[in-house]
Amino acid sequence: MHSATAASTSYYRKTVGVTGFELQNPQQARLGELSNIARELPKHLADEINKQGYIRAITATNIAIYPDLINAPSSTNFDGSLTNVTRISEQLGVQYIISGVIRDISEVYLRQPNNKDAKDLLDEDIDKERNFVVDIYIYDGFSGALLFEHRYNEIGNWDISDHARIGFGSAKFWTVHYGRVVQQALKESALDTSEQLRCQPFMANIFRTEGNRIHIAAGSLSGIKQGDKFNVYRRYEVFNQRQSTQTQLNNANISVTIKQVQPNFSIGELVVDAHILNVQQQDVVIAW
Repeated sequence: MHSATAASTSYYRKTVGVTGFELQNPQQARLGELSNIARELPKHLADEINKQGYIRAITATNIAIYPDLINAPSSTNFDGSLTNVTRISEQLGVQYIISGVIRDISEVYLRQPNNKDAKDLLDEDIDKERNFVVDIYIYDGFSGALLFEHRYNEIGNWDISDHARIGFGSAKFWTVHYGRVVQQALKESALDTSEQLRCQPFMANIFRTEGNRIHIAAGSLSGIKQGDKFNVYRRYEVFNQRQSTQTQLNNANISVTIKQVQPNFSIGELVVDAHILNVQQQDVVIAW
C-alpha cells in the first residue's frame, strides 16, 4: 500500500472511463469465436475495478482510441499525451481513461479445424496452450498524460474442442482453463489500477459559474459531502516547442466550500464572485 492511502484524497471515489480494447490480429479470435473480446474484455475489467470499491469505472467500450495499433500508445502527441483522451474524458465525465490493446490470443499448438477425420486433440491429452497478452494504459483525463502502462502476459490451456464456438465472457468461457487464467489477469490488472489511482489527487471539472457559486462535475456518488473544501486550479493550454498543446493546471490559491450535493454534481461557494477571481468553466477543483 502506498502512503497516499492515509491522505484525505483516498476518501473520494475517482471515476475512470474504460474504452474498447482492440485486437491486434483479428483472425486470432476464430478459435472459440472470441471476436467480441474487444468490447467484452474491458467490460469485465470495469466490473473487477468496481468490485474493488475504490474507483468508479464506467464503460465506453464502443470507443476505440488508437488510430495505429502496432505503435500504440505512441501514436500520440510528442509529450506522450493523447489528444482525444481529454475530449473523451470530458464527454464521459471521468477523471481517468483506461484503454488497452489485446496483443496476442493465438494458440501455441497446431490446430486441425478442417480435418474432420483427425481425432480432436482433446482426446490425445495434449496441453492446448493459448496466449493471452494484453497491454493496459491509464491516462489522466485532464492532461491526456500516460500515467501507467503494463503488459499482462499469460498462457492458458484451451481445454475444450477446437470446434466449440463459445464467445468471450460466456458462462462456458470462464470454465475453460484459459478463461480462468484470463479472469486472474483481469483481477490483477484491476488491483494495479486501483493502486495506481488511489494515490492520484481527486479532481473534478467546474462546469458552470454564477456569482460566487460554482458547479462541480462530481457529487455524492464520489463521496462529496456538504462542508467539504477544495482548491481551485486554472486550466491553461500551453504550446510546447513542437506546437502541440499541453494542459497545465495552476493553483489559483482559492478554496471552495461545498454547499449542496446531488448524486452527480455539487455546488460550492467561493469567498467572492467567480468573475472577480476569473474562475471559469473548464477550471478544476482538486483535493490532495
